Amino acid sequence: MKNIKTLILLLLLASTGFGQSLSPRVTATAGGRATGGGVSLSYTTGETFNTKLSANNQQLTQGQQQPEIDLRVDISEATVCAGYNISVPFSAAGYVDASNVFTVELSDANGSFANPVIIGSVISMVSGSIEATVPATSIAGSGYKARLVSSKPERTTSDVLNVTINTCTTTLNLTAFLEGFYIGNGIMRANLYDLGISTNDTETDSVEVNLWSAANLSSATPDYSVKTVLHTDGTLTAVFPGATLNNNYYVALKHRNSIELWSAEPIKINPISNYDFSTSLSSAYTDGFNDPMKSVSSGIYAIYAGDVNQDGTVDIFDVQITENEASNLLFGYDASDCNGDGSSDIFDIQLIENNSTLLLYYARPY
Repeated sequence: MKNIKTLILLLLLASTGFGQSLSPRVTATAGGRATGGGVSLSYTTGETFNTKLSANNQQLTQGQQQPEIDLRVDISEATVCAGYNISVPFSAAGYVDASNVFTVELSDANGSFANPVIIGSVISMVSGSIEATVPATSIAGSGYKARLVSSKPERTTSDVLNVTINTCTTTLNLTAFLEGFYIGNGIMRANLYDLGISTNDTETDSVEVNLWSAANLSSATPDYSVKTVLHTDGTLTAVFPGATLNNNYYVALKHRNSIELWSAEPIKINPISNYDFSTSLSSAYTDGFNDPMKSVSSGIYAIYAGDVNQDGTVDIFDVQITENEASNLLFGYDASDCNGDGSSDIFDIQLIENNSTLLLYYARPY
């Protein structure tokens, strides 16, 4: 009789195409589940007769417990900068398939998971932390939420992580020297200080640092632009919006009477990035027709001086401007003062004339 019942059951499974739904429930006469201290325990007082029946990829278990998993996000709140990483600690109690993937999903700014963004994942762990990256384009706000999702079995945490996203910044530290201002031993004139424009005796001159993405090279406007101060030791610090984080940009350095200088390749912007133009010609972009910088002392290269009118070349027009201003005994903060001594005179004219014979022009990738 028992075998006949079994056969009938198998025939029903095969004919209907439906079997027992695989869900974390107990097929048992008695049992329960208890959770405490981060540990989940489920138990069954089942029947003494256990069997598994299958047909046509359908399965029925009797007196057995199906896989169970209990997911928890182990922190309730976090604050992070757009584009930065956030560590999400979690715990998972119960059965997890060897190929299971735990995924951290981020809601929209209003906390909705209608279209969640995956920001981090890890394979086959029962507890630990997931390093998740908040999109750099995220709008600042305190209404975001994050949740944990399991793939095998499919589960989603009921508890969520409340996330506040701030718009933060990235810092780019550059090293570069100006040929005209260079006086030796790795030091430039403190032009801003000498002219009384600054009270800091390490400030050489104002410069502009531009970031260009490869996709924007045909544009006349850089992706990001910052004006900052170049110091006598060749160092400067430029602070950019957090949206630049983890993106790649060419770095272009502009000075009021020097040839514009570009990095040889795009560099990845980290929370803090460093780039040194001064130690090698290979650090600056060149189209192969002339050197992008001039050697001013052993192991130190500097940006060519003399582009007084900022048209990208050093030529007779720059000489004429400087000659006119020198004839007027011009003194002060002027583009024709190419050596940074405060006056427009014969020394600036000579510097420009020497560089004009080199047929210099600024080179940039296109």
